[in-house]
Amino acid sequence: MSRAPQVTDHAVNRYRARYVPAGSGLTFEDLRDTLQEIADRSTKTREKTRDGAEVWDGNGVRFVVRRDAGNKLAAITVLPKLETTFEETDDHGT
Repeated sequence: MSRAPQVTDHAVNRYRARYVPAGSGLTFEDLRDTLQEIADRSTKTREKTRDGAEVWDGNGVRFVVRRDAGNKLAAITVLPKLETTFEETDDHGT
């Protein structure tokens, strides 16, 4: 039994919109396979959405994860990339 969330079609579409360069030529199936591989290696974070859904991270790709009707983990969407803040830079602007 796998503990990794299964990606939904919506998650694949959000991944395409937020992470895949236009004109990449990748099919929906290619993206689903790639995203599922990322989800398989993802880990639960301490972060949660406003309504309490879990946020999982797979090498920088962040998923919102819920339990489906069968109580299995489902990655229902992909969050936008995190922006680097001033405090996160090495040189602190100097």
